[in-house]
Amino acid sequence: MRDEDEGDRDREAIPARGRDPLESQTENLRLLVEAIAEMTFQNSYQLRQTMQAVERLARLMEEMRRDGAGKCRG
Repeated sequence: MRDEDEGDRDREAIPARGRDPLESQTENLRLLVEAIAEMTFQNSYQLRQTMQAVERLARLMEEMRRDGAGKCRG
C-alpha cells in the first residue's frame, strides 16, 4: 500500500516539475526542424560552390585541350 501511495505522489508531482511534456516536445521539434533547415541551406550552398568549381575546371580543360590540339597540328 505504501508503494502505491508513493507512486501516486510521483505522478502528481510530474506536472508541477516544469513545462507540459507536449510543449517540450513541440519546442524540441521546432529546434530540430530549424537545425535541418540550416544544414540543408549550408549543403545547398556547398553543392553550388562545388558545381561552379567543376564548371570552371571543365572550361579550363576544354581550353587546354584546344590549345594542345592546335600545337600538335602546328
